[in-house]
Amino acid sequence: MKTDPLPPLVAKKSARVATQLYLQYRVDQHVCGVSCRWVEQVIPEMDFIQVPGVPSHFRGLLRYQTGVIPVIDLCQLLVHRPAAVKLSTRIILLRPSPDVAGAVLGILAEHVLNVVEIRNEACRPSGIPSESSLLSGLIAETSSGWMQIIDPERLLPFGISTPHGSWLTPPESQRHARI
Repeated sequence: MKTDPLPPLVAKKSARVATQLYLQYRVDQHVCGVSCRWVEQVIPEMDFIQVPGVPSHFRGLLRYQTGVIPVIDLCQLLVHRPAAVKLSTRIILLRPSPDVAGAVLGILAEHVLNVVEIRNEACRPSGIPSESSLLSGLIAETSSGWMQIIDPERLLPFGISTPHGSWLTPPESQRHARI
């Protein structure tokens, strides 16, 4: 018995559209997002271990579960003011890759409110040279407007050594000699 193929309209509806989930937050009036593939967990703001002599965007170290995680303040880094203490201010714990369990970096962000699903074709180059920016060089069109996509690998001006290697190694031009 021969079956007829699906009509074209039905076949189009059942085709999978490539999408990705992004955790969305605001930095002042800027809507930003980070791919959920980097996100280990989102937690409320906590007390930090202060570290002297580090850049102002480095908020401190967070005691978390069985380890210590460095945390940077995205507001301080991007708009030169510390993140405000609000109910929607959160620490986003990031991991180096989907294959590695456990967070190795925290980012403090305001207005961490939702996760959005974005079609891959909705992501476009921003026109900003990504070598000189913390952004990934991509922006995405969402139902509420444009979202700037943050690249976690560009968040610190120095590398972080982890059991999995240094996953936040800066470009050669940004490395500083250490004694």
